[in-house]
Amino acid sequence: MAAPGPGHAGAGGRYRSWLRHPLSRARRVFVAYATPGERLTLFLLALSLLVVTGGLHWANLAGAGLRSPALASGTYGGGWGGAQLSALALRPGADAALLSGLSAQLDGEDAQARERYAAADTDPCVRNNLGVIAQTRGDEPQARELYRAALSARPDLEAAAFNLGLNPGTPEAAFQRTYRPGAPRLCYPDQRRLTRAVTGDLSVTLRGALREPLSVLDPSGGGSPRLGLALLGSGLLAALLALALLLPASAVALAQARPLAYRALALLLPGSALLDSPWGSMLLLAWGALIAALFPATGLVTVPFLPVLGQEGTRAVLVAGLVLVYALNLLAFIAAELRHARRLRREASGA
Repeated sequence: MAAPGPGHAGAGGRYRSWLRHPLSRARRVFVAYATPGERLTLFLLALSLLVVTGGLHWANLAGAGLRSPALASGTYGGGWGGAQLSALALRPGADAALLSGLSAQLDGEDAQARERYAAADTDPCVRNNLGVIAQTRGDEPQARELYRAALSARPDLEAAAFNLGLNPGTPEAAFQRTYRPGAPRLCYPDQRRLTRAVTGDLSVTLRGALREPLSVLDPSGGGSPRLGLALLGSGLLAALLALALLLPASAVALAQARPLAYRALALLLPGSALLDSPWGSMLLLAWGALIAALFPATGLVTVPFLPVLGQEGTRAVLVAGLVLVYALNLLAFIAAELRHARRLRREASGA
């Protein structure tokens, strides 16, 4: 067996030291060869992976919520719609208040609608609907005041502009004038508001995964266990790389600067051996993006809104991109090996 390298004997040997001092050995193996710039790049890439996997998990949850009968039917009134809406676990806030208040208002329960709207009475859409309630009970001055307040807070609010007689030229306004002449126009939630009411934004999903990590593995809410595992893995990787930023680098002899494992990783993962330069990040990002684009072809994940990824011509272009990235990485690897060999010769001749 070869003699242990520097620091191995004092730690218990090359292999037994992993049992005696695992953190110290991990620092020597995984951190000692990485410059601060390389570690920072890896941390940022892991953070990007965390955001991407979290975004996919959030999209699954939001899609499942938006496909629920209470929201996919397009109407929020009636006993059946109200019962379905109350069964949803909506996030408290202005969006949920608008949905629940609108459901009561469409059922003719104006008092109940005002009570539900009270949780978001400064919201422009809610103000417009409160103005509709005031107009239906004959209080025109208050109705116009509420319409003006709604339009002032949100100048593009078509319902408030219609109710003030400004005649917006939208298909919805034309439909209202044709089929419901003289009736005030209600403000309905758009897709963005529905999504916020169902799941919140991406930060809500990431905070939920941080508080209850195992919840991302639950498929009942529309999530994917495999994607949940990827989210947990990317979060753990980002945490470990964040810790690596705080660890000091060890002094490494030039002969040990490019060990076998480092060289193997440089060949298997393009750009990983060049992270101290912009080329490393570019190659690694390009490789990751191409692999992610080809991943739906494996059948492990589906991307229903991007069917072009499954076409033969698209896959051929992506594979050609992978070959190009790997060829560039191979050229960079050979150049790095030649530079390293020249430095070793200079060091040997100088000694």
